[in-house]
Amino acid sequence: MGEVFKIYKKNFKNFIAFFIISIILALILNKFGGTFFQSSNLEDFYIKNLFNGKSFIKVVVFILIEIYVSAYGLVIARKITKEESVEQGKVFSYVFHFYPKFLGLNVVFIIIIILISLLVTSMMVSAISSYGGIIFLGLLFIVVLVILGIFTNSIMNYLIYSDDTIKPSIKEGIKIGKKYFFKILGILLIASLLSTLTTIDAYKNNMLILVIISFIVSMYTMYLNLYIMNLCKLENPID
Repeated sequence: MGEVFKIYKKNFKNFIAFFIISIILALILNKFGGTFFQSSNLEDFYIKNLFNGKSFIKVVVFILIEIYVSAYGLVIARKITKEESVEQGKVFSYVFHFYPKFLGLNVVFIIIIILISLLVTSMMVSAISSYGGIIFLGLLFIVVLVILGIFTNSIMNYLIYSDDTIKPSIKEGIKIGKKYFFKILGILLIASLLSTLTTIDAYKNNMLILVIISFIVSMYTMYLNLYIMNLCKLENPID
């Protein structure tokens, strides 16, 4: 973590555009009452009003934008990890090289989350008379989301790092996720704790606090990107 932090500090200026875009996105989502999607936590996506006319269109647009911003942050991390120069203008357009594959992966993960959510919900309804059963299912759901979050992050980072197709990226990403499971779990737990700041009333009602919290969350998101991207480099030193 110390070595990655040194790289992070050295390249801090390259992250400023990402921070600004993340803050603007947070402001827009807050203004329109949308869910604030964090780049490192798509597994926390809530499906409230997903199939409700205009809400559905709004959610789809927000997801597409968020996926682009997430890919943008990962492309910056990729260039820094590979010790390539970061030219923001070229990075913005270079993201579209990865976007179709990255979008496909995210859609797959979102569908998996929706299916798991529906399954657990139906099981909870069946076990409504058993408090122990409901607690067990709730804990199981959290564990499944945590595991999925670890592999989701390692797979998406590997996809961007290797510029490979989806199937090999899933295979290699799972290997990295398994090998560094607890390391990735640790930094994702910190990310989850930081993301809880976006649920407080002050975040929703005070623009200054919203900007500050969004800035903090986006800073950590870039550190997380760099950390996992460097794990990909450790497993593929030739690259």
